[in-house]
Formats: sequence, structure tokens, C-alpha cells
Amino acid sequence: MDPHLAEDEELAKLKAWWKKNGSSIIVGIVVGLGAIVGVNGWNMYTTNRAETASALYFQLRQHANTPDAGAAASLARELRADFSATPYAASGALIAAGTMYDSGDVDGAREMLDWALQNAADANLQHVARLRLAYLELGEGNAARAVELASVDDPGSYTSHYAEIRADAHRLAGDEDKAREAYDEAIAALGPSVSQYAEVLKAKRNSASRTN
Repeated sequence: MDPHLAEDEELAKLKAWWKKNGSSIIVGIVVGLGAIVGVNGWNMYTTNRAETASALYFQLRQHANTPDAGAAASLARELRADFSATPYAASGALIAAGTMYDSGDVDGAREMLDWALQNAADANLQHVARLRLAYLELGEGNAARAVELASVDDPGSYTSHYAEIRADAHRLAGDEDKAREAYDEAIAALGPSVSQYAEVLKAKRNSASRTN
């Protein structure tokens, strides 16, 4: 066979195949490139958001030990509004709450702690928010609310902390019997690493016994 005729025949077959399948190949290439660009774009987007959230959180931490509660609250609210799904938002709310409470903004601190409690995805952050909120209520004389916050079905590794808050709240409310029971629970739940704190709890329990 004439090689030129063979080439012409193959070329004709190629053109026919391309006419039939070329458009779908082009679409496939475009979709594939689009997917790659989309994934890279999304990764860049999420990376930029994480960096922004981290920068805001760093700024917030700088205000933790200053009297500038307004700046801390503003940064915490920005984290809550724009980055609520990140751990930075709940952690930032905890930091802002401390600064706000120290400045005398009890209601603002309470709101920050309650938000962290309701929105933190991490169980440990939830416990920290709950404990700090319970301590705040205890400090404000709200014994019943403190007991309510410190009564949880799954205290995790914070059993002693919750029991001590309940004991302090019962004492504040004048129920020494419940206070002693809760102090005993707090003492029993102490781990070896903090066993020295048992003396503090025993002193508080003994004090509750004497006032009965």
C-alpha cells in the first residue's frame, strides 16, 4: 500500500474520531484543570483564613494582661463573627472574659464565657468555660447558678474541680452538710499529681464542719 494513502486514511480516521470525541475531551480537560485550580484556591483560602485567625488571636493574647478590656472584647467578637468554627474563637472568648471581668465588666465576661461554653468544639475548652463561668457566678453570690453549672453528667478529668465549686456554693448557701459531701468528693477525685491540694480541700471541709 502507498504509505501516503495509508497516512491519509489514518488522518481521516483521526479526524472522524476527534469530531466525535474531541468536545468531551476538551470538557474533561477543562473540568480537570478547574478542579485542580479549585482545590488549590480552596487550600489557599483556608490557609489565609487560618493565618488571619491566628494573627487576631495573637493580638488578643497581648491584651490579656492589660487594662484594655475594650480591645480584647473587640478582637474576641471579631474572632467569633468571622472564625467561629476555629478553636481561636472559643479560646479568644476565654481570654477576653478574664480581661473584662478584671476591668469590672461582669456581664460582658459572663456573656463571653457563655458563648465559649455553647460554641467550643473542644471538650476541654467547654469544661474550662463552664468552670470559669461557675466561678464567676460563685464570686457574684449566685450559689444556685454555680451549683447548676458545676453539676455535669460527664465531668471528664475535672471531677474534683466541679465538686469543689459545688461545695463552695453549698457553703455560700448555708448548706454545710452538702458542702462537706462535695468536699469529700473533691478530695477523693484528686489525682496523684495534685494530691497536695487535698490539704486545702480538707481545711475547707473542716471549716464547714466547725460552722455547723
